[in-house]
Amino acid sequence: CGRDGYHLGFAREIGRIMENKQLFQQIRQHWTKCDTLYVVGNSLGGAIASMVAECINCQEDRCRNQQQILDYPRDREARLITFGAPAYSIHKRSPTLKGVRFWNKED
Repeated sequence: CGRDGYHLGFAREIGRIMENKQLFQQIRQHWTKCDTLYVVGNSLGGAIASMVAECINCQEDRCRNQQQILDYPRDREARLITFGAPAYSIHKRSPTLKGVRFWNKED
């Protein structure tokens, strides 16, 4: 979402997904039907979900290009739920992420 410090592999994967404008056109038609968006993922999907939710909730100018692709209503927030998601950024957890993360301390 226009920020340095993301895991290169995860950043490339989300970039590949976000380039699929047809996919987001199909998803966007449902945005207005939802009061809350829950972005959910497991493992790699959890890392990608975290990045998407962070981008949706970002209020900084650096996020505008990706937000135009996502086109999520600016008056709403995305909530995050992940299971066993690896770290995706060198930065501490973003304060814009609201939700819950599940992980196994044995891993």
